[in-house]
Amino acid sequence: MSALRPTVLSEPAGPWQLIVDQPGSPGTDAQRRSDGASNVLRFRPCCSASAVTDDDRRRWDDRYANQAQPAVNAVGPPAIFAPYAEAFPSSGLALDLACGQGLGTVWLARRGLNVLGLDISPVAIGHARDLARRNGFGDSCHFEVIDLDDGLPDGPPVDAILCHKFRDRRLDRAIIERLAPGGLLAIAVLSEVGAAPGPFRAAPGELATAFGELDLIAAGEGDGTAWILARA
Repeated sequence: MSALRPTVLSEPAGPWQLIVDQPGSPGTDAQRRSDGASNVLRFRPCCSASAVTDDDRRRWDDRYANQAQPAVNAVGPPAIFAPYAEAFPSSGLALDLACGQGLGTVWLARRGLNVLGLDISPVAIGHARDLARRNGFGDSCHFEVIDLDDGLPDGPPVDAILCHKFRDRRLDRAIIERLAPGGLLAIAVLSEVGAAPGPFRAAPGELATAFGELDLIAAGEGDGTAWILARA
């Protein structure tokens, strides 16, 4: 498992690509000496903010605008993964896909990870940034408004990917390839098992098939939910 503990030099306002400067990379040694970091995160644009789907963004903005901002003590893993909390790494890099108000993102940071949360809703991202700040993890939680319909933004391998109640089959290969050796995938989605079929629900056995090349830790499906916990 990777032991990257990067320092963030800058965070842009728009969609971005995450870069990890390894020791010896040109132009980074002076900064690395000044902050004592062995790896440094930098950012560069990867796509246009106009790529975000306006209708989806407005729909989710309206939903989150009508929700109270989460309390500090509400931070934690999704309930379905709570029994496996110790399987999550305690250092390195992580992604939280469709992070919403950032409860899982901040929890991962509290475990010791440097986390990037992505969501289509600027309102949700605003709540998430505030939650990270109130919990004292503003430096290790980073959030961006991203439309995942356009794919997973480029970036380095990560030690954990959390994806809760979001399903886009087109991202399956990118998710697998983004995991570092030993990296953990925790994904939970709506399922047709125990519920009516729908366009955003996984078919029976879908997650097991999609992520079958990973080493399974635990999985389940029923009552309208499917989930899997596995390592690269």
